[in-house]
Amino acid sequence: MAIMTIAKTAMHLNFQARKHLSRTRSMAPLILMTDPDRLPNPISVLENLPAGAGVIYRPGATNLDQGSVALGQKIRDACRQRGLRFIVSGPAQFALRLQADGQHIPQWQMKKGGRMIRPRKRWIITASCHDVASLIAASRAGADIALLSPVFKTKSHPGARTLGSLKFSALAQASPIPVYALGGIDANTARRLKGADACGIAGIGALAQ
Repeated sequence: MAIMTIAKTAMHLNFQARKHLSRTRSMAPLILMTDPDRLPNPISVLENLPAGAGVIYRPGATNLDQGSVALGQKIRDACRQRGLRFIVSGPAQFALRLQADGQHIPQWQMKKGGRMIRPRKRWIITASCHDVASLIAASRAGADIALLSPVFKTKSHPGARTLGSLKFSALAQASPIPVYALGGIDANTARRLKGADACGIAGIGALAQ
């Protein structure tokens, strides 16, 4: 299974990162990102994730209705049963409503400036980043983790310029916060990340197979 190869690489990266970043000890090596279009029903996928992995629930920026709450609750319960960390993309109030372990913030929100409020002591804040400026902005905002993308060509953004393994590794090494690789990662491209200064892998499509 592709997910097993990706998970193995993710755990290797996380293990190597622990030698330099003490915070990675409490961070999941593998993160599944849900998608309302590409992965509308992620429940069945969760059983394929190894214990200790993380899930970022993304209901859609303008879709915080009762249906989003109901699906979020199902994902949360499945995460609790499997020992997975449950993070929600959207306002902190929405994440708290779903009793999440943390909040995910898109890059556009980082541009607003200001430091994110941490409603709970062990609240995890993840941020989407695409360049060095956004990595710095995420750090200043108080994010614990940066999901840096796209590393490789991805179906969700087919025309986007990719970082490639070398540039990704350089950005990850220079980043003030721990970095996860996101975008176009499958069983083949995951192997190209083994020497990268990342603490894990995040993905959508490949983790759903």
